[in-house]
Amino acid sequence: NHPRKHFFGGLVSIKQHIPNSYTGNLYDLVDGQQRLATFTLTIASLVRNFESLASEAELEKDVETSQTAKSYASTTKSEYLEYKEVINGQLQPRLRLTLSKADHLFFEDLVNGRNTNVTRDSHKKLQAAWESINKKLIGRVLTEIPNSNAAKKLNNLLNLRKSVIEDCYVIYIVSEDRS
Repeated sequence: NHPRKHFFGGLVSIKQHIPNSYTGNLYDLVDGQQRLATFTLTIASLVRNFESLASEAELEKDVETSQTAKSYASTTKSEYLEYKEVINGQLQPRLRLTLSKADHLFFEDLVNGRNTNVTRDSHKKLQAAWESINKKLIGRVLTEIPNSNAAKKLNNLLNLRKSVIEDCYVIYIVSEDRS
């Protein structure tokens, strides 16, 4: 069974130098925000479901599966979802993707599993994407094998993670000049 490659189009950003920041750079996305937001929501859902499976495995007294699920939750979160920034001498997690001011807090709440307050059409679209990812993608993967245990579900989730991270492609164009 060979992996299928999935091409998702292009992303275009403007590289801006930001002094006193971790990398010294900020990339302002000018095309592809919806695509990148959807990938970010998918990664967030994977993390949440790894954490959930860790708890399920604990209830099944399957320590190994629980530890593996926790490890994947943690590494997936730190590699793809967040970075740490020093603020007032404390390391604080920050999402790798920041949306516009109107959507930023809503998106952050959605990704972090906090209650969301839909106040705009763009919020409705983000909420719908989140629900669709959880029901039609992650949900199907987790219920593929009826009555399966946490270990089998974890295996399915790991295959999905691998596919999202290794088999999905975009063309990424960076410019240092907005014009």
